[in-house]
Amino acid sequence: MKGRLPLFVLLASALTFLASLYLPWQTAPRACNPAGLECFSGTSSSAWSSGLGDAAAVIGVALAAATAAALVRRRLARRLPLEAGGLLAAYLGIAAAALFRARVVGFAPFDHHVHFRWSYGAYLGVASGIAAAVVAAVIRGREVLPKRSTEALASALGLALLVSFLLPWHQIPLRQGVYNELGILSPAAVLAAVLVALGATVARRRPLLLLGAAVFTLGAFNFGGSSGQRGFGYWVGLGLTLALLGVALLAAGPELRASRQTRQDAILAGAAGILVASLFLHWQSACLPQGRFPGIGRCIATNGWTLPGSAAAALASVAIVVVLIGLNAHRVPELAVGASLLITTAGFTIAEPPFESHRGYGAFVGFSATAIFLLLALSRLRWRPLERGRLVARLLPIATSLACLAAIALAWWGVLPERWQAHATVLTGWLAAVGLLLALRTLWAWFDNVGGTSGAELVLAPLGLLALVALALIETREIGLTWGGGILAGLCLLLTTLGWIEMRRGLENAGFSETLRVDRIPEAET
Repeated sequence: MKGRLPLFVLLASALTFLASLYLPWQTAPRACNPAGLECFSGTSSSAWSSGLGDAAAVIGVALAAATAAALVRRRLARRLPLEAGGLLAAYLGIAAAALFRARVVGFAPFDHHVHFRWSYGAYLGVASGIAAAVVAAVIRGREVLPKRSTEALASALGLALLVSFLLPWHQIPLRQGVYNELGILSPAAVLAAVLVALGATVARRRPLLLLGAAVFTLGAFNFGGSSGQRGFGYWVGLGLTLALLGVALLAAGPELRASRQTRQDAILAGAAGILVASLFLHWQSACLPQGRFPGIGRCIATNGWTLPGSAAAALASVAIVVVLIGLNAHRVPELAVGASLLITTAGFTIAEPPFESHRGYGAFVGFSATAIFLLLALSRLRWRPLERGRLVARLLPIATSLACLAAIALAWWGVLPERWQAHATVLTGWLAAVGLLLALRTLWAWFDNVGGTSGAELVLAPLGLLALVALALIETREIGLTWGGGILAGLCLLLTTLGWIEMRRGLENAGFSETLRVDRIPEAET
């Protein structure tokens, strides 16, 4: 029991961290000005309104799931990145609290008689995150310490970069004051923080992880456009990023030089690299009527480092590493399909009225590179001989996986009729991005299963997606359960059940193949 006690504490910390996201993190009591003419009724805000609640929820679910898996199979405790999950939980908790504080200090929507303060939810979330980080570090001990000086320096620069994300990167002047925008609000910065946490706590591929963190941080600087005035945190982050880029390149040199690729692999990696590079270019211009918002330019040029674009870059970067290193090369087609879905989502993500959206040249470069990347990756597929009986028995889970994938993607793309959109949208933000990838992993696992391969993903992937749906439904509990939420939850439950049946005795032994036989349907009586 003593050996498992840290894992139980880590699981309790992760679940407490998840629960704290729904508690009040910032409160302000009712207040009136001295004349009594204007009164503020009071408010309280949970971590979801900070802008990082969805990212923190994903990390909390991942940490809880990994810890539960380590409790079931003790050998996984040394293989799963528990310390990275603990570090991210602590960091995102502190970042959410910092976002609330930055808005109070820099922007006063009411008069000075309104006093905003942190609430018990913030203290509980930060404390449980720090506890998770400490316990996870105790579990792994000295295994995560870098052995080379360049890796140690890169890890230190990465941790310093995390601190710079909590500083003001942009300051937008408004009539009521100055709005402080911290660097962690950028989706690319969130992914960079994930890579820094992995690089600082996982010894394997540490230089490549920190190199990726530097590249993603460059995407967070919004080259090609600016939001207001740049704060001092912007310049601190830029200096740390350039230093990390140089040190990480030096540390990753031996791994990159040792790689051997064919011409087709080089072209595929090049297409994925162009996809990532295209995100730095001009993707969209959002223009306002003249004089609509004083202090802000009429047109704001943005690059491709949006949430779906950043997630697509993450998958493309993984594919590049897989091709260069030659590790798990069979995952490249799945990564390419996931990146294509996310780039398609980025294409549908346009500015809403009163903004007028104009597509930039970077978007067309990204679309072209994605198409080449996808075609080359799909050409690497090697289909196994399919047995008709296995295929017929698995038509139901394959169709259910496709329906689950479509339910997330179509709602995120915003292509549904306006009267359906609000009811069909269940997952948003990082929940939607991770949910889309989990639905794709489920579909891919069932296709592999038709060829005779069976794995725990048949149960774990839809179960993880169900957990994300549950978190989203709890967050929108005041609205109530919509038909979109009910459908998506039902599909996840069905996929989990089918995966469990397949793992236990096989779908063909459960009578599914006979049920789906069309030729067994009795003819109608005349």
